[in-house]
Amino acid sequence: MIPSILYFSPQLASWKAQLNTKLQTHGHTVEWLPIQQIKQSPALSLVLIAENDISAEDILLIPSRKTIVIVDEWSLEVSAKWINRGADNCFAHHDEHLISWLLSEFSKFALTRTRKTDDDVLQVIIDAIPAPIFFKDQHHIYRGCNTAFCEFIGRPRDEVVGHSVYDIAPKHLADIYYEADCELLAKGGTQRYEAEA
Repeated sequence: MIPSILYFSPQLASWKAQLNTKLQTHGHTVEWLPIQQIKQSPALSLVLIAENDISAEDILLIPSRKTIVIVDEWSLEVSAKWINRGADNCFAHHDEHLISWLLSEFSKFALTRTRKTDDDVLQVIIDAIPAPIFFKDQHHIYRGCNTAFCEFIGRPRDEVVGHSVYDIAPKHLADIYYEADCELLAKGGTQRYEAEA
């Protein structure tokens, strides 16, 4: 069995052994990789991060990972706050539901690696359009793009989809794009980009 990879923040180091034992009891081997900041983990990866380890820079990258925020004391308000910021879930240190949630995620990942979806049809259609196209979700994460966009920015699709602009552009440009996206989401309308070709 291929081990699942879990990235974890510093405050969770002493706790991971206990969590690992419980996961192994239920048949899952996990490779644990320590990180200091979310940006040290690849986009779309599974990240366990203690609330106290989250920096201002991390907050922008939470939605581009499968982020689970671990808090000292869970409440619906705290959980909703992190989920609204793009976290996949929020658990307390002592919450046994985390094990169940992780087992579910590992199973979903194993199934989706082997399945084709109807999204393939949409991809063929937008790839036929010669103008660069991309689309993002409410958390500013790229959810799709066409071949023309990948060629325009010089990155393959797997380095775009599931990533934030902070993963693919220099910070000074990412700040500009992020502010423009925030304004568009707040006011509605259209955004136009122009460049010499």
